[in-house]
Amino acid sequence: MLRRHVKAYLISHGHLDHVAGMAIGAPDDGAKDILALPATIDVLRDHLFNWQVWPNFADEGAGLLLKKYRYVRLQPGEPRPIAGTGLQVTPFELCHAESGSAAFLLEAQGRYVLYLGDTGPDAVEHCDKLARLWREVAPLVREGRLLGVFMEVSYADPRDAAQLYGHLSPSWLMKELRNLADQVNGEQPTEALRGLKVFATHIKPKLRNGLVVEEEIATQLKALNNLGVEFAVPKQGQRILF
Repeated sequence: MLRRHVKAYLISHGHLDHVAGMAIGAPDDGAKDILALPATIDVLRDHLFNWQVWPNFADEGAGLLLKKYRYVRLQPGEPRPIAGTGLQVTPFELCHAESGSAAFLLEAQGRYVLYLGDTGPDAVEHCDKLARLWREVAPLVREGRLLGVFMEVSYADPRDAAQLYGHLSPSWLMKELRNLADQVNGEQPTEALRGLKVFATHIKPKLRNGLVVEEEIATQLKALNNLGVEFAVPKQGQRILF
């Protein structure tokens, strides 16, 4: 699977839960690109593939360069082809506590899918990165060319804003989707996103008895959904076709 089917890695930010699988699989992996914003590449180079935490499987940095991976620095808002695929990616910056993060807009044959890495709501993070992203993708929604959005929902409601730690809950996710709806059609925002597929990702496990947190979040999203979007909680290894 790694050698034949995974052609490249898009890394939203350098936190361990987003890079551990790539690092552990590196010894058995094949040669390919790691695409990320420059700050994220620097984190991988200096703090992961450095012969202290893990051997340097990349083409820059400390010690012997094994050169299995090639770092590709993306620039916000600039499209870049992904080698070995028919895909093109455009990155956008996100606010995620103090580390920052990225969203990736993937395009093939004029159709798009949007993946957001970890992000807090603009109102809590005191930034405008999601607002900027919504302005960029709103025309694609209007034209029916944005086929799906992968968006993090780390915690179930209720969750105090001070304890979001750069993440979203169902209520905050819906607030951001309403912001997108206003950009798509300010006169009829409740109809603007109808039928759009939104996949809830990055759900953090809870070590407690009772309702499975994925089911809890799915139930809350359904109750809050007044935009007609189609929510789904994907399972690990599930293949999603558009």
